[in-house]
Amino acid sequence: MRGQIRYYSTERGFGFIRSDTAGESDVFFHASQWLGEDGDPVLFQPVEFDRDVRTDTGKHAGKVTAFRVKPIPVQIRDAESRRAGQREAAE
Repeated sequence: MRGQIRYYSTERGFGFIRSDTAGESDVFFHASQWLGEDGDPVLFQPVEFDRDVRTDTGKHAGKVTAFRVKPIPVQIRDAESRRAGQREAAE
């Protein structure tokens, strides 16, 4: 599942994820389930997680990882390069 960090407390060692699925309630997760490589979770950070991790106190999110969108490669040309290309095409 996907969602985003709604709340996280480093002092208390837990947080909540707001699921992207309509109608889902916020999901609790413990700091031990955070598998992020860039430190602690950040508010509104997009994440992927497993929903049905069963513990003594009920279901929680497990295997919480940062969700990274793959960037679309874009070729950027400055104005000088464009003018040079237009001059070459005109000749």
